[in-house]
Amino acid sequence: EKELFESLVEEKQTVYVQQDFKTLADVLIQSVVNYYIVKQYPPFKDHIYGEESDHFTNSQGNVITINVNGDIEDTVRLLTMALNGQLNLAQKLAKHVYEDMSVDIE
Repeated sequence: EKELFESLVEEKQTVYVQQDFKTLADVLIQSVVNYYIVKQYPPFKDHIYGEESDHFTNSQGNVITINVNGDIEDTVRLLTMALNGQLNLAQKLAKHVYEDMSVDIE
């Protein structure tokens, strides 16, 4: 689906390469990692940086700040805006964001 693909990808303006893209997945994953690291290690708040900014421009030109903060309803709201109103998809993504991600390392 071209419309779905266009809602998940944003072309970045950069002087380093001819063409570069940022996806909603890039921004969301970065926000999820940040959330869980800060949850475990609060002093890291405001000291974690990734390749992408936390802003995503949807295909309608609206800029949404994707910030995973522990509130699933807020995450659904932000993702719904980023996905041009696709509530069902936003709910599915948000559900995965807050799934138990415990890893037993031995």
